[in-house]
Amino acid sequence: FALATAFLDLGQPDLAQPALAECRRLRPDFPEADYAEALLARRQGRRTEAMALLRKVLETNPRHPFANLKLAELYAETGDLAAMAACLAAHVEVYGGLR
Repeated sequence: FALATAFLDLGQPDLAQPALAECRRLRPDFPEADYAEALLARRQGRRTEAMALLRKVLETNPRHPFANLKLAELYAETGDLAAMAACLAAHVEVYGGLR
């Protein structure tokens, strides 16, 4: 997982993908893998899949520190400003502000 997210942070989604697959093989129920998979999907242009994965992350952990922010960005990209505002409001409700 750490390797996959490091590659994503470095802008290397092609290298992140095998590391994430190994993470899923070792821990198929690891919730953070869904978040990393969402970031990977977004980088690869699979916006709908990224959004679905982020919603899944938030179902599992409504207090995830970044999922609402990333989902808000995706909603903004699609022009759904009401959904974007709802995600930002959910983040602020938990964390008291935007990071």
